[in-house]
Amino acid sequence: MLQTPTIRMRMYVLFVAVAGSLALAASVMDLSRQPLNWTKIVALAALSGWATVPLYRVNGRVSPIAETFIMAATLMFGASVGAMAAFVVAGAMFLKITYLGARPRLIPLVFSLTSPPLIVWMAAYATGRGTPLIYSGTVDAAFVLNIAAFSACYFLLTTWSLALVVGLQTAVSPTRLWYGLKDLAIAYAAGAIVAAMLCIFGLTLWVLGFILPLLCVIHIACSWQSHGKEILALQAQRNTALRQE
Repeated sequence: MLQTPTIRMRMYVLFVAVAGSLALAASVMDLSRQPLNWTKIVALAALSGWATVPLYRVNGRVSPIAETFIMAATLMFGASVGAMAAFVVAGAMFLKITYLGARPRLIPLVFSLTSPPLIVWMAAYATGRGTPLIYSGTVDAAFVLNIAAFSACYFLLTTWSLALVVGLQTAVSPTRLWYGLKDLAIAYAAGAIVAAMLCIFGLTLWVLGFILPLLCVIHIACSWQSHGKEILALQAQRNTALRQE
């Protein structure tokens, strides 16, 4: 059950908002000095942000396809492009929610717009991916480890930040909430593989035509998994209610 935002939650969201805004501003300044060869993948990320999957346990949504393009943007072009891609995806999700008639509350809105750029920025620099990952022509151990380290760090930061803010809002243990999100690791791992393909072959029409079916499979599988968990949760609630009668 949602509760009135606590001081701790307000302080946490304020910290994320300030840090995320600084990361986004630094990204914009960096991108102003770069060629615009990154705009295609950011545009794809923004479009895919409309294809979301509900996360019933935390009352949120995620876009496995958009997360794939965010990881690919970071690996191919560096942290600044990744942060920009994350921001436009968050904006696309906000527009979708608004289009569907919902009215997002201020604190969740601020968090959802500023945390994604910050998470990408942190994950990128924590794993040495502030700059683009250069494909040397061979898929060696260093190439694989770079992608695995970034994608794992990005997944952990994304899910734990969501679990923490929802836990502060609902008084539910963040660890318990994160445990309900851990299965998303499969979707992130599959997305990392697709991102690696983009790093190797580049963003061309034939590559895009090849990966789109894969991305659709990831999205559908994630959606089925999410709905399956919701059905199991409803069944458990019903069984508990029947035992209490």
